[in-house]
Amino acid sequence: MTYWYDVYRANLKMAVAQMLQYRFAILIWAVWGLVGPLISLAIWSAATGARSITNHATGASFGRADFAAYFLVFMIFGHLTMSWDAFEFAWRVRDGNLSPRLLKPLHPIHTDVAFNIAFKLTTSVMLLPVWILLFVLLKPTPPASGWSLLLAAPALVLVSAALLVVFLAENARIPVDDPNTHLELTMIHEVMILDHSGPDLAALQMAAALKMFTCAGILAAVLNPFGIETHPAAATVTSIALIAATGVGVGLVESLVARLRMSALPRYALVALLASVVSVGLVVLRGGNA
Repeated sequence: MTYWYDVYRANLKMAVAQMLQYRFAILIWAVWGLVGPLISLAIWSAATGARSITNHATGASFGRADFAAYFLVFMIFGHLTMSWDAFEFAWRVRDGNLSPRLLKPLHPIHTDVAFNIAFKLTTSVMLLPVWILLFVLLKPTPPASGWSLLLAAPALVLVSAALLVVFLAENARIPVDDPNTHLELTMIHEVMILDHSGPDLAALQMAAALKMFTCAGILAAVLNPFGIETHPAAATVTSIALIAATGVGVGLVESLVARLRMSALPRYALVALLASVVSVGLVVLRGGNA
C-alpha cells in the first residue's frame, strides 16, 4: 500500500506541475466543457419562454428553472467523469509508443489515472467560481429531496459494482478465471470447443460472445440515464457507449489484476451479494422502487 501511495503521489505532483505549466491550454479545455450545456440550456430556455413544457404521458411540467437544474448538473458531472484515456491509448497504438511504455516497471494506466485526477483537480478549481455564479444567476430548481439524491448515487454505484462482479464471473473472465488457459472453470468450455469444428464451433463462440454482450447490455441499462421511450436516439447512443466502456473496463481489469485462487472466489461473489443488498436497502430508504 505504501508503494502505491508513493507512486501516485509522485505522478500527481508531476501531473499538477505540467498542468500549471500549460494552464492556458488547460483553461481552454475546461471552458470547452461549459459550452455545450450552456448552448443547450439557451436553446431550451428560448423554446419554453415564460411558459412550461408539459409531458402529456406523465403530466410533468418543465420550466426554465428545471432545464437550468438539468444542464448545470449535466455540466458538472460531465466534467468530472470525462476521460480521454481511450483516445490516448489508440494514438499510442497507432504511433508505436505503447510497446515501450509496457516495458517499463509501472503500467502506463497508473500514469494516465494520475494525470486524469490532476486535470480534474486543476480545472475544478478554475471552474468552481463559474459553477457557483451560474447557480446564483439561473436559480435552478432544487431536487425534491436532498436526502433522496444523496442516497441515489451510492445505490447506483453499488449495484453497478455488483453487476460488474457478476459479469466477470458469468463470462469466466479474470479475476474469476482466465479464458485463455485450461483452468478449472473454463475446462467445460474448452471441452465443448475441442469436440466441435466449423459452423458448430462458430455457433459456440457466437453464443459466448452474445452472453457477454447481453451481460454488458444489462449493466448499460442500469447506468443509462435516458429512457428508450422518451429519448430513443440518446438512449441508443449512450447504451452503445456504455457497452463499449464495459469492454474497455474488462480489458483493463484483465491487464492489471491476476486470477484469484479458487478458495477466494466465494468471497469475491459475496462482494456482489453484499453490494446488492446494501443498494436495495438504500433504494428502500430513498422511497423509490427497487
